[in-house]
Amino acid sequence: TQLIRMQTQSIRFIPQSYIKREEIADWFAANLRSGAEGGIIRDPDEKWQPGKRTWGYQKYVQDPTIDLRLKSVEEAKSEAGVPLGMVGRLNFWYKGNSIGVGPGKLTHAERTELWQQWSRDRHPVCQSYTPGSGPMACIQYKRDDSYDALRQPTFQHWRTDKDEADA
Repeated sequence: TQLIRMQTQSIRFIPQSYIKREEIADWFAANLRSGAEGGIIRDPDEKWQPGKRTWGYQKYVQDPTIDLRLKSVEEAKSEAGVPLGMVGRLNFWYKGNSIGVGPGKLTHAERTELWQQWSRDRHPVCQSYTPGSGPMACIQYKRDDSYDALRQPTFQHWRTDKDEADA
């Protein structure tokens, strides 16, 4: 990346590569391995429009994932504080502490079923899994070294194929 300084403004030239549609996934896989956070996919014929989202300009950011063990769940509540009978937040063990994770890719039905199971098998407020005993899940988060926990963590899927948590 070249940087040209002009009085009070900076202009940044961003390298571009022309690739065919069927090569996009391979190109991103190769380039994101080198430490890039993401990139822009754009149609060469699409005109950029400030402040507008178009199909011709797509941002692609690869967020990291981590596998953690479930500690407990909390019931979702409406804005008025009325219990909704489904999971609103999942709590996972992370470096010996509990962190809250959004339900992410859990469907409405899955959130309801998980809450019913949790309420039936465990007291919904007090009881939780001990470290190393809860089910394992894949959690996606945003990169940010200034956080002690994980930035914007969200549930992706359960991991039945793994025994050890990543943290």
